[in-house]
Order: sequence, then structure tokens, then C-alpha cells
Amino acid sequence: MSTSPTQIAGIHDFSPEVMLKRKYIIHILETQFKQYGFLPMQTPAIEHLDVLTDKYGDEGEQLLFKILNSGNFLDKVSLQDYQKGYKALLPKITKKGLRYDLTIPLARYIATHRHTLSLPFKRFQIQPVWRAEKPQKNRYREFYQCDIDIIGSNSLICEAEMLTMIGQIANKLTLERVTIALNHRLIFKALSHQINAPEKEITLCRILDKLDKIGQEKVIAMLHKAGFTKSQIQHINWLFAAESSLEEGIQLLKKHLHPHEASRQAIADLEKIHSYLQAMQMSADLIAFTPTLARGLDYYTGTIFEVKVQGTSTSIAGGGRYDQLTTLFGLHPIPSIGLSFGLDRLYQVLEEKKLLPKHILSSTALLLIPLGTKEETPCLLHLKKLREAHIASEIYPAGHRLQKALSYAKKKNIPWVGIVGQEEMQKGLIALKNMTEGFQKSCALGDLIPMVKKNTLYSLAQ
Repeated sequence: MSTSPTQIAGIHDFSPEVMLKRKYIIHILETQFKQYGFLPMQTPAIEHLDVLTDKYGDEGEQLLFKILNSGNFLDKVSLQDYQKGYKALLPKITKKGLRYDLTIPLARYIATHRHTLSLPFKRFQIQPVWRAEKPQKNRYREFYQCDIDIIGSNSLICEAEMLTMIGQIANKLTLERVTIALNHRLIFKALSHQINAPEKEITLCRILDKLDKIGQEKVIAMLHKAGFTKSQIQHINWLFAAESSLEEGIQLLKKHLHPHEASRQAIADLEKIHSYLQAMQMSADLIAFTPTLARGLDYYTGTIFEVKVQGTSTSIAGGGRYDQLTTLFGLHPIPSIGLSFGLDRLYQVLEEKKLLPKHILSSTALLLIPLGTKEETPCLLHLKKLREAHIASEIYPAGHRLQKALSYAKKKNIPWVGIVGQEEMQKGLIALKNMTEGFQKSCALGDLIPMVKKNTLYSLAQ
């Protein structure tokens, strides 16, 4: 019986062409991360389930991919366990899960290696994560996150550096009209006390976080359903005002927030970040103070931000400060801040806007074509010398028509072709053809290498 070659919804294959584009994006991200002093690390795809649970809120909890225990996982399960429901049954059949994000595994790593780390600890991590989402546009079950985090510093310079890095990455990717929505989670703490509903702070955050998806009218309806009174909602109506500059946003907070420890801290933090951004000469146009930005994860404690490209309906990055996360693993609070780029969403935006350069669509600079089997031996010697000169090159097997070899080079976007026939072999030459401009000339190997290196973007040395 044959097996149907179907994929699981929300999980994708990536063709070589797509992978070259994704690798290009990753290269730019990694280059910028390293420029700011971040070092690479990895964590396992699988974590103990108790590491992952009780970290992402009720909605996130439902999206965890759980792995059944090996062997007869029903061996110790009784009828009573079934009757008690899935919460009672779950611990008996699964103890592991796929990571939901890269932040909780990082916190687990910090808890494990805290005695050997030099703080502040700056790391970047580019790996896949898994969520049991209902597959739809911009919602995947497997996707790559590109994270940077700074552990062990409460300086707001960290926020300023991450915001400026976002601007530089957007510039490197030639992304225009990028907006960084910025807010502070303590605003919601102050507001919940202001309307005499401190116990509903998290509920307020989670509902407001849906504003972009469902609109103001439905958000207000959800607030009513969650038990917020008409008077309480009227007191937070100013949150729905249009985005403003960070300077204007600070004045808005001073106008609407009552004196409270949380409001004073939020305003002071945003004022300090504003001063740092001015010192770093970051364009004020990039920042949009967004008072309804909440970011749904419960572990954020301070500044939060989300990166959007105008004209698209999706964010490409987000992050914030999470100073209490390590307490989940029995440690004292360690000030921390993180930023995560969604590789899949970033790729989609760049692809839709046709911003990915064409030269990245091949990893090969030069294709050698021997016209017969006798010419294969000198071609192999040329191939060795080309690769020693850090020129990515390959050989097309003899025995095929020249047109087929040229078609192969064209389909793989290889810019140069070196043809070796009997005449070229006798004279020690190569007929070099430029596949982009169409010209062809004969040259010796000694002249070939500098010519290709000078006129190609595919040198391995780069």
C-alpha cells in the first residue's frame, strides 16, 4: 500500500530557491546581532513539559505540542483517569513537549548555568519553534524565530540599542515604511488600579492585545463580557487614540494616568529611552507610541515593542522586558530584555515587496562544461584551483549537448560558464561565457580566476 506524500498543514518544505533567500535574511540578521555583541547559542527542540507549562497563559497553554511517552504509554492509565478528564490524564501519558518559543528555554538555560555566566549575557538564537495553531495566513505550526536577549542588565540602554538595531536591519533589508510600535506594560497595571480592577490587569492586556485583529468595537464588547463596567471602559477610552510620536505619547500618559508607582515608573522609563534614542540619532519617525499595544504573553514586565511594515497586516518582530521570568525556575529576579524576528513573516513581506536581490538565487559562481570525456580531466584540475581561490564552482558531466548544460546554468542562476572543448584543452584555455550579458571570450585559467572574482557576487570568501 503506497503512502500519500502529503504534508502536515502549517508545516512547509522549502525549495533551494526559497532556502537561499531565507539564508540571505539570516545572514543579515546574524551580522547585525554580532555587531552589537550577541553570541550564538542553541537549545533542544524538546523540553520537559513542566518547563513549558504555566508560562504562556491559558491560550498559549492550549497551543503546546505534547509528545506521548515512549512504549506503552497507556500502561499505567486507568478508567478513572479517563473519567477525570484530560488534565488528570495528561501527566500519565506525556512528560515532554516541543518548544513553544526560544525565551522559556533560555530562562531554563540561565537557571542551569547561572554560576558560570558572565552578566550581562547577550545571546542570539535562530531555530524553529512549534505551536498547535489552526493553520491560516501568517499562522504556522512550525516556524523560525530569530531571537536576541540581554540577561542581567536593567539599563534602558538595552531598549535603545534594540530599537536602533531594528532600524538598521530594516535598512539593510531595504524595508521602507517600518514602524516600531512601543508601549509599557506598567501602564496597564496603573490603569487597572485607576479603575479599581487590579485583579483584571492580565485580562485587560489579553483583550487589548486583540485590537489589531478584531477592531475597537469587538474589543469593547469583550471588555463588557469580561466584567468591566461601562464607566471603567470610558476611563480607558483614550487608549484607542491614534498612534503618536514617543514624545507626544509621554505627554498623553502624564495627562491621563493618575499618580501611582506603576505610572511613574512607566513614564520615567519612556522618557529615558527617548533621551537615549536622541543621543543615538535614531529617526523619531520609526517609533510610534501605541497605548493599546499589550503583547499577549504574561511574562512581560516593562517596555514592549512590535515591528510592523506599513501596507501589510502582520508584524515581523516583537519583544520587551521580562524581569521576573527566571523566578519561574526558582531564581531571584534577573533583569532581562528580548527581541524576536519571525523569519517566515519577514521572508513573506520581503517576497511580496520584491525586495530580495536576484544575485542570491545561486550559490555557484562558475559552471565548467567539458564538451567530451577527454576534457573532463583538465576541467577537474581547473575546478580544484577555482575552489582553492574561494570561487564557488561545479562541473557539468560530459556526454550532454551544450545547450542542455547552458539551460542548467540558466535555471540555477549561475552567472559564469566555462566551456572546455578540444581546442581549449590543447591551448590551455577556457571559453568563458557571461550568462547575464551574453558575451564570451577565451582566457587562461590564471586570467579566469581574477576576472570571475572581480565580477561576481558569489565568491565563497565573502
